[in-house]
Amino acid sequence: MKTLLTILLAVFSLSEDLTLLNQELSRAAEYDAQHEQRIDSLRRSLSEAETNLDTYLSLVDAYASYQFDSAYYYMQCLEKSAAGAARDKQVLSKVKESFIYFSAGLFKEANDVLEDMPIDGCSRLIQAEYYQYYSRLCFDLGSFAGGDFYDIYTAKGIMLQDKQLALLTPEDTVDYYYTTALQAMKRENYRQALYGFEQSLTGSTITDHERAITYSTMALPATVLGDNDAALHYMIMAAIYDIRSSTKEGIALRVVATVLHERGYNKDALRYITRAKEDADFYGARHRQMEISQILPIIEHEQLRQEKRLRSIIIASLASVSLLVVILALLLIYLRRKLNALSEAHKSIEGMNQRLTELGKLKEEYIGTFFAWQSDVIRTADTIHARLNKLARERDLKGLVAYIEAIPNQNRRQEFMQRFDRMFLNICPNFVENFNALLLPEYRIVPKEGELLTTELRIFALIRLGITDNEKIAQVLDYSVNTVYTYKTKMRNRSHLSAEAFYASAAKC
Repeated sequence: MKTLLTILLAVFSLSEDLTLLNQELSRAAEYDAQHEQRIDSLRRSLSEAETNLDTYLSLVDAYASYQFDSAYYYMQCLEKSAAGAARDKQVLSKVKESFIYFSAGLFKEANDVLEDMPIDGCSRLIQAEYYQYYSRLCFDLGSFAGGDFYDIYTAKGIMLQDKQLALLTPEDTVDYYYTTALQAMKRENYRQALYGFEQSLTGSTITDHERAITYSTMALPATVLGDNDAALHYMIMAAIYDIRSSTKEGIALRVVATVLHERGYNKDALRYITRAKEDADFYGARHRQMEISQILPIIEHEQLRQEKRLRSIIIASLASVSLLVVILALLLIYLRRKLNALSEAHKSIEGMNQRLTELGKLKEEYIGTFFAWQSDVIRTADTIHARLNKLARERDLKGLVAYIEAIPNQNRRQEFMQRFDRMFLNICPNFVENFNALLLPEYRIVPKEGELLTTELRIFALIRLGITDNEKIAQVLDYSVNTVYTYKTKMRNRSHLSAEAFYASAAKC
């Protein structure tokens, strides 16, 4: 079982491989332009005055995995040019012809060219190349036909490889190690096969196209050994070297797309399979076009399904976000109203605090005034008491009567009432206006000139201060209890409110 660390490393490695593959894909046009320049250079070197056999060989190699129609054209030119050439050149031209055929999926035509071809008298490397291409044709035929034919063609391919290996030495580094590894793989010795492929990759003469073939072949033994991540890495490397060598007939990019689709990387898979189809169409490989046509609709359908699902998620997310925005907007409106209310409450509290401060000052002022007035009353009482006591001890009855009649009692009460009126209206400056609002218009009270409060207003002023008992009100104002009750009843009857509402409102004026 894979550990989390192993999985993370595999994901990171795959990400790096795909980044490199994408970078090379972005340069594909540049590589193709360079390849076209080499081809143009070869075509310009063709001359009627001398043999063009080597140039045709180079042109066939250049077009072999790049574009079938042009490769086929120059293959025909090569055949004509090789007709009178040495045996090695004739066999080599036929080998190239077979490669053009089976690269395009024309297996019968390729087999007709190679089968029973006389190679006696050819050089060692030409014979080895013949067996190399013939064995590859057999392996491709086995993979294409499948079933019992797979075993038949695979056995024939191994036999041809044995003949190839008998002609090679370790000095032929790339061909020797690659063929040794390929034979080990066909004989199911997969670890030895991987070792051989790695040895061939170290060859100093190996080309980008040969690297692509080697990496592509390494994917099978890696898969059989259970290392699917390594197999995918090898296929990605094969696709990279296909791009660098302008190989349009490769299978690596298609395999990479298929594996990525199976792993859920559908966006990358669609990009790669689309590019693989473009390459197959450009080359004209019918069997590659058929292979791609089987997987492309599946990947496209999955991509459309994922895009539809993503679109649904986006719509749902937008709806959720919109709902959240509406909720937030309503919340902001609510909070703003609350803040405004708090602000108003704060202002009201500040006003109340200011009013309380003012009332505190008034309280201090009125307490001082009260004590001064009370002290004056006490002094006056003491003076009167002393005078009366003296007159009583002297038994001066006439003087006593005259002194008592001279005491200014009424003026003192009027002074008390005036002080009460001023202090009360300083505490409740809107009292008269508020109390009149409780009365019917025709009964509203307007104090006379020089007056601050009338008798009725003084009674309800005391009620406003919390003195509601009729006897206490009568004592303060020096009225009878009956008089106080009469005034209260008269005012209640002149109001548009019920008795209970009237008295409750009057206590708040």
